[in-house]
Order: sequence, then C-alpha cells, then structure tokens
Amino acid sequence: MRICNGRIYQAVSKQITGILGALFIWIISGVIASGSQDVSLQWNPNSDTNVAGYALYIGTNSGDYPSRIDVGTNTIATLAGLSNGLTCYFVATAYDSAGVESTPSNETNFVAPINNPPTLNPLSSNYNIAPLSLLVISNTASDSLKNDALTFSLDAGAPTNMFIDTNSGVLEWIPPLTAGGTTNSVTVRVTDSSVPPQSSIQTFTVTVSNYVQISFGSSIIPMGQTNSVALVLNSSTGVTNVSFILDVPGNRMTNLSVTSLAPSIATVSQSTNGAARSIVTFKAAAGQVLQGPLTVAQLNYKAVTNASLPSCFAALHATSITGVQSNGTPVVYSVAGLGKAVLIGAQALTQSCLGTNGQHNVVVYGSAGTNYQMQSRIGLTGTWTNEANPAMVMPTNLSVTFSNFTPISGKYYRAHAM
Repeated sequence: MRICNGRIYQAVSKQITGILGALFIWIISGVIASGSQDVSLQWNPNSDTNVAGYALYIGTNSGDYPSRIDVGTNTIATLAGLSNGLTCYFVATAYDSAGVESTPSNETNFVAPINNPPTLNPLSSNYNIAPLSLLVISNTASDSLKNDALTFSLDAGAPTNMFIDTNSGVLEWIPPLTAGGTTNSVTVRVTDSSVPPQSSIQTFTVTVSNYVQISFGSSIIPMGQTNSVALVLNSSTGVTNVSFILDVPGNRMTNLSVTSLAPSIATVSQSTNGAARSIVTFKAAAGQVLQGPLTVAQLNYKAVTNASLPSCFAALHATSITGVQSNGTPVVYSVAGLGKAVLIGAQALTQSCLGTNGQHNVVVYGSAGTNYQMQSRIGLTGTWTNEANPAMVMPTNLSVTFSNFTPISGKYYRAHAM
C-alpha cells in the first residue's frame, strides 16, 4: 500500500528480472497543481554498467502501456495534468546504448482523487500586536477543480474573542489586557462543500506585547470635603520603576497629594508636590517587582467649595506612562488611564451606563438626604415628565442606580430635587 496526497493507493508488485537487471518502481508523491493532479515516481538505479538511461511506460489499463517517456538517466519522474478520478498504471525499464531494454519493472498505479482540498494562500508565520489594538488578517482561498463553496473557521486553541468571517475569511482580534505578554497559536481552516468535504489549514502565531497601565478607583464627595481616589498599577510583566503624568482639574480639586499604600512594596514620589499636573513615580522596594493589578498609592484631594460651580464629573488623567523591567528593558506599550471624581454640589448628576448583563442603567448622584424624582424628555427643549420610578431619598453613599431602562434616541433624563 502507498500513501499519496493524504490517500491510500494500492501498488501491484510484478517484479521481473530483465537482461539488464531488475528495477523496482514506486510512487513517492501525488499532489494537486494548477487544477489537476501530479504524480511523482521513483525507481532504483540499475546496477548493470551498460545502462544508458531509463524509460517510463504509462497506461490506463493494467498491463497495457501505450505511452513511453524517455527520462534519460533520471531515476525520478513527475507526470502532470492527470485528470481527477483517472487511474494510471506505470512500469519502468532500463536501456543500453544500443536501445535494448530490460523487461519491465513491477507495476504500480495512482488514482487521481475526484475531489481536492481547497488552496489556502500562505500567511505570515508570526504577527506582533499591542493589547487593545486591532489585528486584521485577510485570508483568501480557492478551489480550482470544482469551484466549491468555501467556509472559513478557526481550529480549537484560538483566543476566545478572536473572530473570522465564515464567508470572506477576514480575521479580526482585539487582544484584551489579559493577553499581554502571551504568544498565541492560531490555525485557520478552509473547508469545501464536497461530500466528503476537504479542507486545508494555515497555522501562525500572534505575539501580544507586554504593557503597563495606570488606572483610577472611584470617588464621590460633596464639595468642600476631602477624599481620596486609588491609583492602580497594572502590568503584564514585572517592573521596578513606573512614571506617568497625572492631570486633574485644579479649579475643582485642591490640597493634592499622592501617598503610598504599600511602602514595603513600592515608594511613591510626586514632582511638583501638590500640583494639578505633576509627574508621579512608583519605585519598587529592594528585592521587589511590581506586577499588577496592584493598588500602589492614592491621590488625596479636597473638592473646591464655590457656589458658582455646579456639580461635575472631574476628569482624572494618567498619560505618558513608562515602565522599566528589572533587567533595564523598557515596557514597549502603555495604556493611559482615565478616571473621574464625582463632585456633588446643589445639583444632582445622572450617568448612563451598561450593567454587567448588558442592561441599560441610569446612575443618579446627589446630596445625602435629599428627595429626588427621575424625569425625562425627548430633545433638548420641552417639558420634563416624571418617570414611573418612585421618588428617592439619596443615601449616604450619594448614588442610586436604576436598572433596565429602554434606550430611546434623543431621550434625556434628570433627577429633580423635590
């Protein structure tokens, strides 16, 4: 039995010794090329010193070989253009300088498959991408023999949120932060619509770079009071130094300071101390590395008291983040942080957000003990009407969440003090 092109073929042995010695022929491969089948054959060299060359005989019936090919002194020959489903039979002979040929070798045959797997065009062997960036790969394939419908898919082991369009073959992936510092093996498969179906694959790797990120905790505070917001370091690899620019609204937040929450793990410095825009540096303690998420420090502040200023969401920014690993190598990618401090004055604030199960929620922020009624209207002008939600008394945590709102284009909500 011979295995050619992924299939099993029967080779019939009829070893015959000729006047120039024996030959033995076998199939070494059967492949698809340019919409048809190719087959390669090989035979052992004849040991007779009078051998001048070899001839290959071909036929479509066993024992009948109407076609002869002189292959010279080669002991390997490839025949191209075999029709799908055609069975061909082969023998080889050796000949001397006078043209006298040996008796034929054993006979072998090759059955060109009726169906062929589709051709999936080659891809790069490795892709490099940063976390949260978009990877797009255009996969193309063809089926030159039957023009079957082709379907693309990903084999098991691909990242769970990677997507491939089953019809176009376009692959898309946005690596989450959790994929930072990983190498992912991906196998793209294209399958035709024949029965049984045939498929081809291409395998490649996607390397996601390491990253360092600074993010913020949450903070809600009445104006005129002091509070703090956590500074969280997240890094996919161990770092010893992290620096970033901290930006907060100086007209809303004052008495600013950054203090360490884990001095045995990392020290914290700020330049210029107390400034609304400053450079903050985390430095790992001796023998320590920082790999997140870690709540390393906190930003302390006082909400400015000013009757002319309304309640607001004070934006907090961490930009120009740099991280250095213990071997002195910088982390190549950083994720800027954006947070907020909710500063409550005389007015209530509302915020639309998605819940964990995808429902639309509205969060109301206001003064503790104040009665509020949810209201809505379509458009920026017009009359506010009460929502079905009951009036609320704002609790001491200064926020209430209303769930399962139906989103309506152009509809606005507010919390009206009663």
